[in-house]
Amino acid sequence: MGTAEQRREQLARMRLYVITGNHGDEVETARIVDAALEGGANVIQLRKKTMPKGEQYTMAVALRRLTLLHDALLIINDHADIAIAADADGVHLGQDDLPPSVVRQLPGFHGRLIGRSTHSLEQARAA
Repeated sequence: MGTAEQRREQLARMRLYVITGNHGDEVETARIVDAALEGGANVIQLRKKTMPKGEQYTMAVALRRLTLLHDALLIINDHADIAIAADADGVHLGQDDLPPSVVRQLPGFHGRLIGRSTHSLEQARAA
């Protein structure tokens, strides 16, 4: 997609942020994501909590192709390694995932975005 600054600028212009659900295989998810992108979404978050990581990677690669065609960002839920391997724009981390400070140091992660789930004021301040 581009540099860290380009990714942040694109995120600032966000119109619609779509998060995939746990249902659906790669074909169905790609169809839904393509429709969302056609409808104006410019950020897609791949969130398949119950799907094996290998399948998530395959799906991430397919969604990366779609997001590039639509000049949209791709965010991977929980797995910085998949984000790097699929050349996604960033990762969304939960409270039980690696800390952002560790993810930023991973080889190949430089310049990607990090989002963080928070459930309290203290967690928000720490994020």
